[in-house]
Amino acid sequence: MSLTNPDTTVLDVLSRVSLFEGLSAEELRRLAQRFQVKRFRRQSLFLYDDDHEGSFFVVAQGRVKISRLTDAGSEMTLAIMGAGDSFGELSAVDGRVFNANVTLLGDVELYVMSHSDFTEVLKTYPHVSMALIQQLTARLRFSDWRIHNLSTRSAQARVAASLIHVAEETGMTHLGSVTIPHLPYHKDLANIAGTSRETVSRSLKAFKARGDCSQEGKAFVIHDIQNFKRKHLGQE
Repeated sequence: MSLTNPDTTVLDVLSRVSLFEGLSAEELRRLAQRFQVKRFRRQSLFLYDDDHEGSFFVVAQGRVKISRLTDAGSEMTLAIMGAGDSFGELSAVDGRVFNANVTLLGDVELYVMSHSDFTEVLKTYPHVSMALIQQLTARLRFSDWRIHNLSTRSAQARVAASLIHVAEETGMTHLGSVTIPHLPYHKDLANIAGTSRETVSRSLKAFKARGDCSQEGKAFVIHDIQNFKRKHLGQE
């Protein structure tokens, strides 16, 4: 379905996409007309076909997991994304297939932009191009962080570092505490931390027993994020 006549909900989602920060309401409206809507039900497969090759995706509703398989055949979770997050930027730039797996975590609605439209947007809005460069730089820094994290820290410190990364990406901050609305599954945290699900479970229990964190349902709270960094990562 085309977004020829985007409503306020569509514009609200697009305004939350980091690449499009700074665009006016009218610019967002014109941008929205370049997207198609794709809806997927829980347990359905997200497949890349010829229409999706080189596409840019925005998560409008629901959550998706981006992952890759290692040479050993195990899954490595790269990110858990929710409404307003985007993926496929590199593929949208060069027109090649997105080289990661996308897992639907429930019912999902995606806004999809073609390679040709995405490159036209980059030409039309130079500050979107700059935002893309900054975003890709941040992802490179995360890759460097992950290599350092996996090679130099204890398993529990890696779990703490992964929690901090998720908190900084998806958390809501209030008076020094950070609430992660939807804590990733333990197996996904284990993939991020490069450890086992059992180690994640033990580490989370230890953090809660020490009073560093608490949990209610899927919501996970780090009570003092700066103290948590100092205690577990030695960071100020």
